[in-house]
Amino acid sequence: MNQSCESPRQCSLSTLIYQRPHGDANDWLVSLTENHPGFAKIVDLASVGKVAGFLTSQAKSVLSIAIAAILSLDESNVMMMDPLKIGLFGFGFMGKTHALNVKNNPNAQLSAVFSVEKDRLDIEQLGAKFYDDWHEMIAAEIFDAVIIATPTFTHAEIGLAAINKGWHVFLEKPMERTLGKCQLLNEAAEKRQILLGMGHVLRFDDEYLAIKEKIASGAIGIPKMVRCTRRGPPPGWSTWFFDEEKSGTVILDLTIHDLDYICWLAGTAPKHVTASASSILLGNNNMFGISHVVLDFEASNGIELGFAEASWAATASYPFSTSIEVAGTDGMISSQVPGKHPIEIYSDKSREAMNVFSKDGYANEIDDFIIAIVEGRPPKVSGADGMLAVKVCLAALESAKSHETFDLEGFT
Repeated sequence: MNQSCESPRQCSLSTLIYQRPHGDANDWLVSLTENHPGFAKIVDLASVGKVAGFLTSQAKSVLSIAIAAILSLDESNVMMMDPLKIGLFGFGFMGKTHALNVKNNPNAQLSAVFSVEKDRLDIEQLGAKFYDDWHEMIAAEIFDAVIIATPTFTHAEIGLAAINKGWHVFLEKPMERTLGKCQLLNEAAEKRQILLGMGHVLRFDDEYLAIKEKIASGAIGIPKMVRCTRRGPPPGWSTWFFDEEKSGTVILDLTIHDLDYICWLAGTAPKHVTASASSILLGNNNMFGISHVVLDFEASNGIELGFAEASWAATASYPFSTSIEVAGTDGMISSQVPGKHPIEIYSDKSREAMNVFSKDGYANEIDDFIIAIVEGRPPKVSGADGMLAVKVCLAALESAKSHETFDLEGFT
């Protein structure tokens, strides 16, 4: 716990909610109730349920509002805030996922969705207003925040329009197709003091979070090398993925997950980026569908090498599969999905298997974005993080084409 408090009244919301001491969740709630008698009036402890050592993100978001009220208002006059009005742009695979997660968050209301006509009924059944013109939706609606899950190459146009309206923005990865457009989004958000969050889901995934925490605890000594794989059939829900100018190939659309995570794990950007890739027939185009990226962080007291392999070459019958292994000076930690045990730790003394899944990472990232707005803090993944991930991917794409290694600092 980074911040110690003699009583809950002295703690910040982030300490109370996200840095709660390990132990029984109910003990923690009882402690809050004892310090704040009004707390029991707001949250029925039985409704939270007994959770082994942690709360669900949905429970955390409810408690966040309750605690905020207790710490700032007279306990006899506590009221819950109105849900945030959320607009959603895009109702494809990720758009649908985000729509359901907004619906399941007690602090948010899915107000309107932009998509194509065939999605009208599904959207209206969610209780949201349907638009088939995103310009019209922006002109007609008033939101607290928007989620943009349209094709990559449209993110800047829609995002800048939303920022100009004063709405907070959550962008699905990749941030955009070019660094210039990423920069425009970051500059506009900073100028208008808009919260800009990014959908890099591995940073919210229970298994990948647990791996990072285990490494930080010294379970494998000093981490030195990370190797990731990500394989599956090509996206079947739209054809724009198979246009390099729009999607950036398998490198920008798929391997970006692992490249972002490796950089986050290392705590810094790589010094050099090298990549190889193979072209396969995707739709009507031959383009990179298999790739292998090498990140060189140079010699340091930490991660020195990162490897990320991605493939869209699998057939529809092949299950989407991922793996990660991190080698350290005193052991190795790995995870494989599908797999018997999501996480395995091999130290110089023992082998440990862990099952840590609690809640879907996509739900966790939307919960974080909503709580960030409520608390007035930055989202856990920023626009700067999103731009770095794009920069690494674009350097890898150019390396695969030219068979050269790129110095990332000088890459534009």
